[in-house]
Amino acid sequence: MSTNLKRAIYVIVLITIVNLVNSGFFSDIYKTLKDQVSRVYRGNKGEDIQNSKDENLSELEKEFEDLLISDTNEVPNFKLNINQWAQLERKKWHRMSHDQLKLKFGYLSTIMSDDLKYSKDIGIRESDMYVPANYSESKKPVVIVVLHGTFVPEAPDYYDPTSIFYSNVLRFGKQMADKEMIPVEVISFKWSGHNNTPARQNAAVILASLLNEFYSDYKVFTIAHSHGCNVVNNATRLLSANLFVDHAIHLACPVRDKTEDKFKPLQFKKLTQFYSNSDLVAAIGAITTDDLTSLSCRKFELQDLKKIKNLRVMLNGTDPGHSNSRNYIIFNLLEILNIVDNKYILNNDLIINLETDIISSNPVLIAVRNYVKPESLSNDSKNVKEQLKKENDFSESQKDIFKSIYHKDMSLKYNQIYRLLNGVYQELITICS
Repeated sequence: MSTNLKRAIYVIVLITIVNLVNSGFFSDIYKTLKDQVSRVYRGNKGEDIQNSKDENLSELEKEFEDLLISDTNEVPNFKLNINQWAQLERKKWHRMSHDQLKLKFGYLSTIMSDDLKYSKDIGIRESDMYVPANYSESKKPVVIVVLHGTFVPEAPDYYDPTSIFYSNVLRFGKQMADKEMIPVEVISFKWSGHNNTPARQNAAVILASLLNEFYSDYKVFTIAHSHGCNVVNNATRLLSANLFVDHAIHLACPVRDKTEDKFKPLQFKKLTQFYSNSDLVAAIGAITTDDLTSLSCRKFELQDLKKIKNLRVMLNGTDPGHSNSRNYIIFNLLEILNIVDNKYILNNDLIINLETDIISSNPVLIAVRNYVKPESLSNDSKNVKEQLKKENDFSESQKDIFKSIYHKDMSLKYNQIYRLLNGVYQELITICS
């Protein structure tokens, strides 16, 4: 059976299940499945999975009341260079008007093109800039590129400052700017969102051109979801020789077959991938030679001189679906990265649990998923062994906290059938919400 045929069968089966459940005919089966998933995941407590999304999001919105986007036309003699503009006004977000975007970026500002196959509307559609009070001119400014996934080029989550996801990105940018004393620019990159390799490659050409031409003197961060991550991966293979993506942050990236080098990122310094064991969408989107039933985690392989961290995500002790966790990851992103950078130097395969109740005393728990063995390291010195012990000891303390809350092991592995059923359930609650 060909790969394309297998992929089509899996998609049809999943869509059929979703339609049947939503029809109401199998409502009792759905309720039973929900109860069983909740019971297993909540351990001995026997409680349902917390579904306080609306309440939590309203709490998140309060955090962004100070992130007001002012009209850039109010700033006299507006300079398009962020370092020059920084001298005019600070501690306030400013959004470029569309005329200013076109003036600065030209054809790379949401171009309409029939020349690029599968791509008719692509490029920068929004740009938000923030400069802290204590701005250091000796440091490079940062640009954060935000990319959406397949089928959602118009989703406000990836450009609207009143949406939860994009406001979380702005919050992260502001935190970074204040901490590092550097100006930060956040740009929303739009691409066609078509589900095929040419569409992602075309988007990568524009993204690489944008970075090569306008951001060669910046530190480049990317925050991408789903196949937007693969747009970034492709773009890193097209950057000029002296330009790198300093930190690629991937959310639910469908990672292609390991033998296909064309899907691997190239010119980057650091990559942090967040994935879920029950993400069926990423699994379907990554099928090449493996069956869906394998539900392989599709992690990024280590590369020489590059920092790669693969983080398995859980929400409230539960393996989420394709989009359930993205708001909470970005909201806690600075804290997550600080823990990973400060606590884990040698281990790169980690587990992270996020409490959706943001006022929780333990909102972020991180532990090692698979311990690094000393014999697997080229340097088996005393310092290496001591560092490994520190990382392992910290992980065990995190796992103890997790066990006290959820009454189960943080690194507990579930069988493939259960993960498949939970994956269907997770996509259903996303659709229903």
